[in-house]
Amino acid sequence: MLLGGAGASAELLWRAADRGVPVLTTYGLTETCSQVATQRYGTRNRGELGAGPPLEGVELRIMDGEIQVHGAMLLSGLLDRGGVAPGVDAAGWLATGDEGELDGAGRLHVRGRLDRMIVSGGENVDPREVEAALGELPGIAEAVVFGVEDPVWGRVVAAALVAEGEPPADAALRRGMESVLASYKRPRLVGFLPALPVTPAGKVDRAAAEAAARKGLRALPSS
Repeated sequence: MLLGGAGASAELLWRAADRGVPVLTTYGLTETCSQVATQRYGTRNRGELGAGPPLEGVELRIMDGEIQVHGAMLLSGLLDRGGVAPGVDAAGWLATGDEGELDGAGRLHVRGRLDRMIVSGGENVDPREVEAALGELPGIAEAVVFGVEDPVWGRVVAAALVAEGEPPADAALRRGMESVLASYKRPRLVGFLPALPVTPAGKVDRAAAEAAARKGLRALPSS
């Protein structure tokens, strides 16, 4: 069983290993015609093997924390209004936008998106889009959106919210989300803060907001 599209929790991999389910973690992109790194068949992964080593013919490197890929499987170019734009750099390397590292055995460990993209159930969720939608809802002044590990979806969308006055009721908040966001983009977990923390420069401190909200996250009712 190949498992990709989103991160797999160590708990899920432990359960699969204990039950004898042959799960092989893998990493790939549309731009690479699918897989570029895969756990080798016959190995047992409890979270320590990452996405496995690169496949034959694939080169991987980490540049400033970003996973980059080289090989014959890469896209020829990107179609835009001006024609076809190169999809790789002059040396043929594809910058994936994903953060990761290679361990001493050459196995790839994917850490997430450099642009904070949340991958939930194989769907990409842009936190900025969700934050803008939440900020337009009645009773919500500000929002910081982040991902939380989940045993089913890999990660789910969560939000640190600042209310205008009293926080809206869960049912009203859910209905508001349903009107502006696709189901996979709606925060499943929310935590209200009195205000969003800021850096000395006056910008929202996203890491601090996430840390504070995680202490009081609660699940929104699904219906």
